[in-house]
Parts: sequence; structure tokens; C-alpha cells
Amino acid sequence: MKVKVAAVLTTVSLFSGCAYNVQPAPVPVVNVQASYDTKIGGGWALVLDDSLSNVSRQVKPASFVCSAHSFPVVLGDALPSSLRRMFEQVFEQVQTRATPPSVDSLSREALKGTLLVRLEEFSPRITCQTGFFSGTCSASADIAVSVNARGPDGTLFATTASGSKVADGSSGGACEGGSQVLGDAINRSMKDMLERLGERVSNAPRLREAGNKK
Repeated sequence: MKVKVAAVLTTVSLFSGCAYNVQPAPVPVVNVQASYDTKIGGGWALVLDDSLSNVSRQVKPASFVCSAHSFPVVLGDALPSSLRRMFEQVFEQVQTRATPPSVDSLSREALKGTLLVRLEEFSPRITCQTGFFSGTCSASADIAVSVNARGPDGTLFATTASGSKVADGSSGGACEGGSQVLGDAINRSMKDMLERLGERVSNAPRLREAGNKK
């Protein structure tokens, strides 16, 4: 009976499409491997580029199984809020701004510099397979973010960090489980990227020199 039920559900999933929304949660505090015991000093303006807002992707399985379904991915505030948390771990003071402050504003507000952050890549993918009693899905996600740190005299530091992770799990009776699997892969890739980015920023000598400059 279980085999027959699974077969019926698999058949239904192939020919009646549904949209299963994927809304990843913000990444909690990440483990930043720093060579220093202290945060980067001073106050810094954090500017999150518009590319980080309203990020969405319409993901269709690359496999025949579950191909009738779609998995709309909406990051919402998950990525911006995760980035803010990471920078707050690395810098003593971070002030989120909509636009970069001028050189005069940096001096007037006693800010050390501006951190310009933008999204460079976001590519989520999913494939699904049938099983004896239930199917499975495998998802992966690639994400890359760039940071350009500028002080009163120009660029202090620039880097791009990426994260790439996979996740596996049950597809559920009608492929609805794919949304959880895809969400897990995206969260893992964001965490991977944030840890790499935090490590590079925290260990940047010129940023530390600027933070300690009187």
C-alpha cells in the first residue's frame, strides 16, 4: 500500500505544478577567524547596495522529477541583516547609511571610513529523485558579496568573498520538501560567505591602521 501511495503522489507531482516559496532566515552570529583579539576601532559607515535588496530567484528543478513545480526564492532582509550582524562583530561601531557620506561628513562625524557592500552572485539550484517510499532532493547555492572600504584619502581595502554549499533531504509527498532543502542550502552558503568575508575584513592591516588612527 505504501508503495502504491508513493507512486500516486509521484505521478501527481509530475503533472500538477505548485509554487513552494523559499524564505531563508537571517544567519545568526558567525564564527569569524580573526588574528586579533580586538575589533577594528572607530566608527564606520555601512552602505548596503540596492543589489542586496529585493533579491529573488525563480528556481525550477533541473531534474524531470518535480519539474512541474517551482521554488520562488525571496531573500527579503535575510542577507542585509546577516551582513549587518557580521560587520557589528568585526567593527567597534557601525552606522548603516543609505548613501556614502562625503569626505567632509566623514571628518565632521569622526568616521574612519565607508564600507560599500554589493551582491555579486546568487545562484540557487535544486534537483530531485524518486525513491522506494519517498523521493529526495539535493540543492546547492552559490553566493558572492564584495566590499570596498574607503577612507578620506581613497580605497583602504577591497575584496570579494563567496560561499557555496549543498543540502539534501526528503522531497515530501508532492515535492513540497524541496523548499526546506533549498532553504538549507542557501542558509549554509550565506554562512560560508559571511565567515570568509568576516575573516578577510577583520584581518586587513590597512583597516586596522585606519581604525587606530587618531
